[in-house]
Amino acid sequence: MAGLGISMDEIAIGFPLGALRLPIVAVLGAIAIQTFLVTVGGILIGQKIGLRLGVQASRLAGIAAGVAFLLLGGWVIFGRLFFRSDPP
Repeated sequence: MAGLGISMDEIAIGFPLGALRLPIVAVLGAIAIQTFLVTVGGILIGQKIGLRLGVQASRLAGIAAGVAFLLLGGWVIFGRLFFRSDPP
């Protein structure tokens, strides 16, 4: 189930980035750096807070990530619908 959830997150990110025609190397670099920093931060914080609080924090982080993806997707859709720039 975790793998499916992660895959859905990645495809939710990939479609808008592809639609925006951003350079792949720059996007992958930014994602790699962000992923590394957030993972290290999560490990360090997780060691400090313990198991019970860590499970609660994990649930909250999942909800926050879902909300962030919804907002990002909404922003991209809104931009495409109302601020279209057709090529000449």
